[in-house]
Order: sequence, then structure tokens, then C-alpha cells
Amino acid sequence: MKLKIRESVLPLLPSLDQHRKSNVALNREIVKQLISITVFLGQHCLSFRGHREHWKDHLRGNFKDLVLLLSEHSPALLSHVTSLKTKGRKEDSFISWDRQNLLIESVSKNIADKIVTDIKASQVFSVSVDSTFDVSHKEQVSFIIRYVDETDGKVMERLIALKESPHTTGTVLAELFDNVFKQNNIEWKKYLVGQSYDGAANMSGQYNGLQAKIIEKNPHALYIWCSAHRLNLIVSQAVGSCLNAIDLFGKLEKMFTFISGSKKRAAIFREKQKMLYPKKQIRSLKRVDTTRWMSHSYALTTILDTYYAVYLTIEEIQITEGTSDYMLGSECLGLLSYITSYRFIITAFTFKTIFDVLEPLNRILQARDIDILSIVSVINKVKNIIQLYRTDEKFNKIVEDVKGFVEACEIENFTPLENVRSRKKIVPRKADELCQDETVQDPLKKFKIDTFFLVLDLIITQINNRFTDNNLEVLKDLALLSIKIINEIKINPDNIPKDAFKSVCSVYHTFLNINDVKREYEQYIQSDFNLSNKLPDYLHSCLNDTSNNSDYSDDESMSQESLKTYQNSSSLLCVYKEFCLNGFKTIFPNLFMLIKIGVTLPVSSCSPERSFSKLKLVKTRLRSSMGENRLEDLIRITCESDIDINVEAVIDDFASKSVVLTKALKY
Repeated sequence: MKLKIRESVLPLLPSLDQHRKSNVALNREIVKQLISITVFLGQHCLSFRGHREHWKDHLRGNFKDLVLLLSEHSPALLSHVTSLKTKGRKEDSFISWDRQNLLIESVSKNIADKIVTDIKASQVFSVSVDSTFDVSHKEQVSFIIRYVDETDGKVMERLIALKESPHTTGTVLAELFDNVFKQNNIEWKKYLVGQSYDGAANMSGQYNGLQAKIIEKNPHALYIWCSAHRLNLIVSQAVGSCLNAIDLFGKLEKMFTFISGSKKRAAIFREKQKMLYPKKQIRSLKRVDTTRWMSHSYALTTILDTYYAVYLTIEEIQITEGTSDYMLGSECLGLLSYITSYRFIITAFTFKTIFDVLEPLNRILQARDIDILSIVSVINKVKNIIQLYRTDEKFNKIVEDVKGFVEACEIENFTPLENVRSRKKIVPRKADELCQDETVQDPLKKFKIDTFFLVLDLIITQINNRFTDNNLEVLKDLALLSIKIINEIKINPDNIPKDAFKSVCSVYHTFLNINDVKREYEQYIQSDFNLSNKLPDYLHSCLNDTSNNSDYSDDESMSQESLKTYQNSSSLLCVYKEFCLNGFKTIFPNLFMLIKIGVTLPVSSCSPERSFSKLKLVKTRLRSSMGENRLEDLIRITCESDIDINVEAVIDDFASKSVVLTKALKY
């Protein structure tokens, strides 16, 4: 009987197997469309679920509503949704809340695997770490890895992990750092060549900071203080360097609070702008925040661009509300008195002139594909410009601009600068002292000395102090690889220093041999290969090399188009791309590795800050209870949206999550 049954069933087996394969193909097509929905919601920082998700509800959450929307154009998805509505839980569902989490996890894992594969192919990499407080009062630590692609020479900065850590001491961060790289199977003790953090003690501490803990286990992981944070500290000190600067930015913050703190006053400010600037976009006042990049510049520029509208707004508020509220009226009179004074205008124009140079530099320092050698060059150019500003001619030019601005305004009575009253101080003279200090009587000259020159001197001093790296000897060796010096040495090969590449090869002795590097460098200098100088004559219109130009133009402002054109130009990166495209890496392998290390060294830790911007969009007040694993997966999807996802690999990983999914999705 068993034999008869087998013989009768045997013809049905191929048809049953074919039916199972057709069901698996249908399910994989359905999951493929669900993956597209998952990627779309993740990349746009949108929520997946809603408050009520029953089929009878009008709104069922973003994920289910997109499933219903796509089912109108997809027969496979339509049949699946119809089965779910009729059979309910008896049918294999791919859209429940736990299946959504598994889809997010599979997509994130596919992105992470591609990043790890690229890192291992690049061999060397650097890391940037920063932490922030999220909406649920948890400390989130972001890990960004910087590496270069040998195929096209592009610099990549990728999010490798986002971990929650209640304690952020150097020891705890070092343990978390090691765990992250162990989870991703990356050998950081061997291939990590650089690290970049902000100036916090737990990060940059000489003994117990994260960078010190890492250097203990990996001596060639050079620590580089974030250049953008350094510039931000310089600006913060400049805006608090003198009484006029303190008064200026204090009043800017007060005007922001005064106008933006009331709906009625904000509406008046918008109406004045529509009346005065009918063809321009309506603008709002900006807050002066020391933790935001160049917020002082944005706040000052907005006030100057909408100056007359601000004046009329405060004047109208003083007339309509100030008569009944004496405190409000006094505040309006104080603001009007200040903004209609030459002290405000000339101080504002002084800092606007300085910010016109520092703001483009700030944007350049935040670029991903700029190398450490270019930063040194750009900083030197900015310092030269600031030094050239410290002249009577430049100050007189600012005074002329102030007079033109005042004449263009329709305000009659501007308060001039106050004359300084000379006071006799009875100070006992010393033995050989024959004279006493005299008080400067001219108010304009006093402003030039006490404010203009003081701010410029402080910026120059701070640039010299803060942008002096401990790794200066390594930078000198890397400078021999720039296009300019290579072309100069080609003319006279005897100019190669005798101790060339000594410091950099001693730091990276596991990757480089000084004799091989010198030999290949000399061979390259003597060869007929020429690097095409792709750098522009000027890295930026406001960053011109003015060391030999006494007649320096006063037009240092940078346009947005020139910023996009030149902000990512970098000498080492150009050399690296030439080596990649022309096949020099096989001819000069040691020299190519040295150039790769130079490009891989981090410049700033701005990429973790960018991931925190995405964190605010993903983990909002309504999504504050999100789990850490789901949060990390969603942040990775939205931050690395340019990585192409292998859908078939995601489906296979999704199918391996449970036995039911394996049966439904595996052939």
C-alpha cells in the first residue's frame, strides 16, 4: 500500500515544488517593494507607524498607507493586502511592526557591510567621534570613519555606529570605541592612522582623554584637533574681546528676543519688510549662539540687511505699546538710541569685514574632501589677509562705508562717537620716569585702537596659538608631496632635504620604509611623469596669497558660486587622484601609501555634527521612546543615503531572521 501511495503521489511532486517556487517568487517580489518603502521612509527621516493601524482606520501610519498606495499599481502587493484583510493573522504578514523592524535592520546591515568592505579595501582609515544629548535625555556617541577610494580618489566619511553611553569619560569612551570596531570586525590597532575630536577634556585630554587611550594601543593614530572647532573658539573670543563688541552682540541677542518673542512684533517686522523690500524674501532675526557655526555672522548680516525695517518696527512698537507700558517704552528707547549711533554702525561694519573672511574659511574647514595640507595653506592665507587689514587705510575704508550706509538710511539724527574726557591721574612716578601716558582724545582714533586693532590682533594671535599642531614635523614631510613643491624640486632635484620623510616614516613605520619612500620619491622626481596642476591660481577669491601684493583689493567677499567651485580644492587630493587615474600606485607603491595616509588624516570632526542634525529629525518628541538598535539603523539609512542597496542580499538576510520567513522567501 505504501508503494501504491508513493506511485500515485509521485507525479504530483514536481507540480507542488513548482507551486512553492512560484509562491516564494511572489513573496520576494512583495518584500522587494516593502524594502523600497523602508528605504524611502528611512532616508526622509519619516516615522513608520501611526497611533492606530487597523485596516478600518482612515490613517494607518506611513508604512501601511504607502503599502496601500503601491498596491493600487502592483498586482502582487494588491493580492497580498487583500489576503491580509480577509484572512487576518492566518496569512504570513510582512508588514507587522516586528517585520518592519527586521526590514530596517536588514537594510542597515547591508549598508554597514558595504562600508566595512570599502574600509578594508582602503586598508588605512581615520576616525572622528563626538557626542550629543538627544530629546529623551540620552547621550548619543557618533562614530565616523574617513577613508579614500582607490578607484576614483574620492574621500569618504561614513557613519559606522551610533551608541548610547550614560558616561562619557575617556576610559568609558575608549571601551565603547573598542567594542564598536570589534562588532564591525575592523582592526583599528593596526590600520587606524588618525583621529579627530573637539577640544573637550574627555576627548583631547593628554593623559585620560580618548585620544591618549587610543595612542597607548596604537602609536601611529595621530590626534588632530578639529579645525572648525578651533575657528569657532577664535570667533567666540573675538566677539568678547572689547566693550564695543560685547555691547554689539548683546544688543543683537536682545533685539532677537524683543522682536521674535512676540507674535505681534514679529508680524510688524514682516510687514515692514514687505513694504520696504517688496522683491526680496522675508527674513527673520537670528539668535546669537556660541555653539553654532558662525551664528554671530548670520545674526549681524541679517540686522544690517534689514536695518531700516528693524528701526521702523521698534519705533512703531514704542509708539503703540510704549506709552501704556513704561518698561516696554524704556526698552524701545534704549534699542533705538543704540542702533541710531555711530558706535553701533562702525562696530557692526568692523565685524562684518572680519566675518567676510572667516565665514568662507569656516565653510571650507567643514568640507569632507579637503586634506590637512590644504588646511595649513588656507589658514596662512587668511592670516595674511587679517594682517593686511591692520592698517589705517583699511580702517578709513570702513569709515567711508559707514558714512555711505548712514546717508542711505532715512534716519536724520545719528548719535556721533562720544568724545573722551581726559582725566588726570595722580600716579607716583618712578626714579627714571619722565613722562606719563596721554589719553587719546579723538573718539575715532580711540575706536581704531581699542576695538579695530584689538580684535585683529587677538584673531592673529589666536590663529598662531590654536593652529600650531604638535604634528608639525609630519606636516613638513607631507608638504613635499604638494604639486607646487614637486614641480619646484623637478627643476632642481638637489633641493630634496636630507632628512626628508624622516618624521612621517617614524610615525607610520608599519606602513612605510624611509629608504623605499626616498628612493621612489627621487625616481618620480627624475622621471618624465608630470602632475597636472589642477589647483586654481587662487584657492578662493577671499583667500588670495597677498604676501607680495601691497595693492591688495578690498573686494574680499566670496560668492556662493566661487565657494562651490573652490572650497574642495586640495593639493594632496589632486596628487592622490593623479596617482589613482594614471596607475602610479603600482609603480611607486610606498609613495602612493604615503600620499594615501596624508589624504586619510582627518581635518575636522564636522561629520559627527551632521549625523546629530539627522538625529534631531529621526528621534523627535513623538518618537522619543525609540529603541537604540532601531535608532542606530535608521540613522545609518538616512546618513548614508547615497549607498546603493543590494535588494536581493537584503531579502536573503531578512529571510534568515525566522523559520517562517525562511520558508516563505527561500527557494
